[in-house]
Amino acid sequence: MTATPGAARDLRQDNEPAPPAITGLHHLTIDVQDLEASLTWYGRVLGASHLESLDHYDDQGLKYAVIIRIPGLNGVVQLREATDQRPVQAGYDPVTFEVADQNALEAWTKHLDSCAVKHSAITRRRAGHALDFSTSDGLTLRLYTTLTGEEQQQANSAPIN
Repeated sequence: MTATPGAARDLRQDNEPAPPAITGLHHLTIDVQDLEASLTWYGRVLGASHLESLDHYDDQGLKYAVIIRIPGLNGVVQLREATDQRPVQAGYDPVTFEVADQNALEAWTKHLDSCAVKHSAITRRRAGHALDFSTSDGLTLRLYTTLTGEEQQQANSAPIN
């Protein structure tokens, strides 16, 4: 049997039943140094809105996490205050967001420049084009396009960047 380029391979063993359905992504969690500073950054750079009624508090009444909604993203993002046991790892890339095409990446480049956010150049990757940028905590977020059919055929034989 010949594998179709880009096709997914079922990882279950023979005769293993299929798992129950997963219906979507509920939320992502991103550790941050400062909740208020991060709320400001995610609002300014990604257009996020704060769902204050979902803020998380510990037993002493101290806020340790906030929930934001980012336009175009299904589900929500939890910004959780980092601790000594769970520190922010600068350079870590916890999430990649999808955008429509290279024109969208170019628009993001201009937006990030206007927000004074450090970012990479747009690069061609194995499965699309990408733009990396850094959060106020030094995490890397990525914007990614999907390749067209012709680009995907060419990419199947290209080295991965």
